[in-house]
Amino acid sequence: MTFSIIMDLIAVAILIATLIYVFVLNQQLKKNRHQLETFIENFSSSLNRAELTIKELKELKDTVLKRLIEQRHKASVLKDELAFLLDRGESIAQQLEKEIREARKIKKPSGFYDSQSTTFVEKTEEEPALVRSLKKIR
Repeated sequence: MTFSIIMDLIAVAILIATLIYVFVLNQQLKKNRHQLETFIENFSSSLNRAELTIKELKELKDTVLKRLIEQRHKASVLKDELAFLLDRGESIAQQLEKEIREARKIKKPSGFYDSQSTTFVEKTEEEPALVRSLKKIR
């Protein structure tokens, strides 16, 4: 046999091996085609759901942002109102304190309230003598 025939036989053998490999690979691709199609469909539906979820999240973000802005505005208004009330309360407290000091400066009346008749009884100089005599009797 000549060298060219040997080379041709080797080339034919390699081609036959390649054809067998292609045939086996084709069979495997046909067998796994359904699985690949299912995978692609699932992947596509997952992508669609992800897109919808992203849109929903963006809408939710916008809604939450609007609510936060509204609540921030309300909180600012309430803060201003509370500051006004606090200032007003402080001025009223200072005024009350001033009036209490002035009222304490006024001389207290000498006398007492009778607990039974709820009338004011003027304190006299005779009273201590009466109290002393009552204490002696005891």
